[in-house]
Amino acid sequence: MADLFDTLSERMDALTAERFGITVSINGTDHVAVESDFFAEFGPVEGSGKSLVVFSRDYAPRRGDSVVYRDRRYTVTKIRRFNGKPQLTLEECNGS
Repeated sequence: MADLFDTLSERMDALTAERFGITVSINGTDHVAVESDFFAEFGPVEGSGKSLVVFSRDYAPRRGDSVVYRDRRYTVTKIRRFNGKPQLTLEECNGS
């Protein structure tokens, strides 16, 4: 029997994905993800960064993956874990 924490965690993940998740295309395959903006600081330079937390269990993240999110194309530059799920740091492709 799964313990209570694991059961509640799975239920919260399902609710988060249902309420806030949107479909993104990663390497041509659709996955459910939630946007996760962060404030990036690089010494004297500051800006906002864009990342996605992917809720699809069948996704195996890799740097360089191609992501289409809200009709814009991005490349995965960094991968972290966020509550056991991949959090992808994205860099927008500028067409060059």
